[in-house]
Amino acid sequence: MSADDITYICVGIFSVALVVFLMLFAMDGIYTLFKTSPAMSSNTQVVSMFNAQQTKVLPLFDYMVFVVFMALVLLLIITGWFIGGNPIFMLIYFMFVVVSTFIAAILSNIWVYITTQGAWASYLSYFPKTNFILLHFAMFIGVVGVIGLIVMFAKPFVGGVE
Repeated sequence: MSADDITYICVGIFSVALVVFLMLFAMDGIYTLFKTSPAMSSNTQVVSMFNAQQTKVLPLFDYMVFVVFMALVLLLIITGWFIGGNPIFMLIYFMFVVVSTFIAAILSNIWVYITTQGAWASYLSYFPKTNFILLHFAMFIGVVGVIGLIVMFAKPFVGGVE
């Protein structure tokens, strides 16, 4: 594990959340378009099927971001354990965590700006987990980075100069 993995996780989670949010917006627009088209709206069974699918599928987008976030955190911990870390580089790793925390704070502000604009604000109700993670993104990235630092450098150092 390299120190910049924290930054990749930070940008990756934000990118996944933004893409999934846009997919939700597009999917809801497609459902609405189908339900209001004359060929579909005349059949009540089709409209009820679209309403049922809309209530089942759209909340699942939130779980996609949460699962990706948890998977990346677990991968960071696992790779941090299996990759040997020289304690000399602990300060560099910590600096990457601090920089990534600042980046996460900026991305959190971007998320708030994007999701509170106009029609997109109504779709935020489908994203409670993702919204919570990205509202407190700097804290999550800082904690994950410190956990990665502890896992990587807390095990005995097996190396050295001969």
